Amino acid sequence: MRRIKKGTHIEAENHERWLLTYADLITLLLALFVLLWSLSKVIVPDDVFSNPWKEQLERQRRLEELLKSIVEKNNLSNIISLRAGMEKTTLILSGDASFQSGSDVLTDSVTFALKTIYSVFDSLSKVVEQINIEGHTDNVPINTPEFSSNLELSTARAVSTAKFLITELFIDRSKISVQGFGEFRKIAPNTDDDGRKKNRRVEISLIANRGLFQ
Repeated sequence: MRRIKKGTHIEAENHERWLLTYADLITLLLALFVLLWSLSKVIVPDDVFSNPWKEQLERQRRLEELLKSIVEKNNLSNIISLRAGMEKTTLILSGDASFQSGSDVLTDSVTFALKTIYSVFDSLSKVVEQINIEGHTDNVPINTPEFSSNLELSTARAVSTAKFLITELFIDRSKISVQGFGEFRKIAPNTDDDGRKKNRRVEISLIANRGLFQ
């Protein structure tokens, strides 16, 4: 048994002092969370910080909507389909509807479709700043007097498309680039007729002009 000397004052030991420190910590954390929450609610107007990517996406979206409405209104979906991207909107010309087998001559159907689409615009120069044209084929080998490979055929079809845009639709040739990929950039398996049909195509990618719709 512990003895306490007479006249000696002993302070009671405080076993709950740690609770005060814990309470202070909780209070500081709460204040921090309130501060972070209030900062997250600050609304910054869109024109305070310029976002080029956001602006480009909006231009491409509006261009896509316009093209889609033209295709649907004129029943051109069996010839032309659309694919949207972050930096470009692509017109996909069906190879079977656009060219005879083994030929690089555009059919009347696809020339009519292209004229219909571009007639909506007063000048394509005001709408896009760059046009990339790509030719693609399936993997069925070709060897004719005109074309010794699918690579040559795909390139020739892309060139024919570019010539049509320049000579018939009066598009600035400096905006146009042409590539042929043959069977090497497929979008479907070449294991059946349906897949090969999808791979036979010409893609016209349109990159919207910065002044579009402003």
